[in-house]
Amino acid sequence: MSTKNYIIRLATAADIENIANLYIKSWKKTYNGLLCQEYLDSLTVEKLCERWGTYILEPRHGIFVAVSDDELLGFGAFKPYHRIDDCIYIESLHVDESCQGSGIGTALIKQIYTVGCDEDYGQMAVCLVKGNNRARDLYTKLGAVHYRDKVDDFTGEISYSEILTWNLK
Repeated sequence: MSTKNYIIRLATAADIENIANLYIKSWKKTYNGLLCQEYLDSLTVEKLCERWGTYILEPRHGIFVAVSDDELLGFGAFKPYHRIDDCIYIESLHVDESCQGSGIGTALIKQIYTVGCDEDYGQMAVCLVKGNNRARDLYTKLGAVHYRDKVDDFTGEISYSEILTWNLK
C-alpha cells in the first residue's frame, strides 16, 4: 500500500491516456475469471482514450483523478444515471494496485458524493460485477445498500451484477 501524498482534481484531456491505461490494467486484473477473456482482450488504449476523452466533454459528466506529481493513482468517473431518477452514477472507479487500501478509492467516492449533493441529486449509485467483493466491501462500508441485481452481456457472455445506492438527502 502506498502512502503517497496526492491531490484530487477533475480530469483534463492530458489525463485521458493515463486513465485508459489504468482502466485496462485494473479490468484485466479485477475481472480475470469473472468476465470473458475475449472482452478483456478487446480493451485498447485507443478505444478508451476516445471513450473517456468524449466523456469529460458531456454535460454533467466528469472524472476525478487522484494524482501525485504527474502519476495517476486512481480515478472515479460520474454522470447522471439513466436507470434511477434523480441519481448520480459512479460509472467507473479504479485505483492503481500499488495504492489500494490507502484511502484513495474512498476519497474519490466522497468527491463524487459531494458533487451529487451539490447538484441536488437524491441518490448515488454504482454497479459492480458479482464476485468483485473488494469493491462491494468498500461501498457497503461507506453506507451503500443493495438496490437490485442485473444481468450484463460482455461480448455475448452473460455476467451478473449488482446495483448499490446511497441516499444523498
